[in-house]
Amino acid sequence: MIRNEEYHKIFTTSRVWKFNDPNGEIANLVRQGISITEIQKRYKGSLKEYIEIKGNVFLTAGINFLWNCVTSGSCSPPFGSSSQICVGNGTTTPSASQTGLTGSQTFCQSQDPGYPIVNQNQVTFEATYNPNDANFDWEEWGVSNGQVFLNRAQVSLGTKSSPQTWIFQVTLTIQ
Repeated sequence: MIRNEEYHKIFTTSRVWKFNDPNGEIANLVRQGISITEIQKRYKGSLKEYIEIKGNVFLTAGINFLWNCVTSGSCSPPFGSSSQICVGNGTTTPSASQTGLTGSQTFCQSQDPGYPIVNQNQVTFEATYNPNDANFDWEEWGVSNGQVFLNRAQVSLGTKSSPQTWIFQVTLTIQ
């Protein structure tokens, strides 16, 4: 009998930086590739809240997409620079059988320049929502390639309103 006591786990960490951004300057700088660290230095006092949350549910459709990439090379479209982080106001408990967000209000934002970033056992996605984007209760989120959702989380991140810019970062880790 062979026993394998080594197990791998998938972890998700999502982070949201909420900035007061009445002129959209912060959103524009992030979209030009300026880092969050640099934004915080330049706009001291503009960061209103930072949230970090662990966990989500990987959706069966997203997992099947990844396995098809591994086994047949069929990865169209890939979860690359055209990926999106989508947010919505759905409060339905996540289930692997879901295929996307469940809310009546949803908004998908493309990746910031240079994202996603693969670093060893992690991939990080990042999207910036300017003062006019997704102004509603953020109760759910997921990463999509425009056709398939990889995952979904249901957690209250707050109510976004103008003149706020929110930067949303999702890191998926396999250990």
